Amino acid sequence: MRDYRLTITVKKHGHRDVAEKNMERLLEAFESLHPEAGAAIGANFHLSRLDATFSVQADGAQAASARGYDVFAEAMKAAGLEPTEIVEINSVCVGQMTAEEADRELAAA
Repeated sequence: MRDYRLTITVKKHGHRDVAEKNMERLLEAFESLHPEAGAAIGANFHLSRLDATFSVQADGAQAASARGYDVFAEAMKAAGLEPTEIVEINSVCVGQMTAEEADRELAAA
C-alpha cells in the first residue's frame, strides 16, 4: 500500500457566516475518528466551499479516492454537517512510484 494525499471539496459549508465553525467541527471529527490522516481543513468564502486535505493508504489512486470518500463522509457525519455536493476529489500519490506500480495503476484506469 502507498500513501495518498486527498483533497475533497464540497459546496455550501464554506460560506463566510458558517465556515469557521464548520472548519473547527470537521477538524475535530477527523482528529477524533482518523488522527492518522493528518487532516487540514480550509474554506473558500467567495465560492462557499469547504475542503479537507488528508492522507489515506491504498493500492492505487482509485482505491485512495474511494477510501478517502468514506473517511470524509464519516467525519462529516460526526461533525454534524449535512451531505452536500462534492465539487472535487483530488488524489495524489505521496512519494515516488516504481515503474511497475505506475504501469499497474495505468492499466487499472
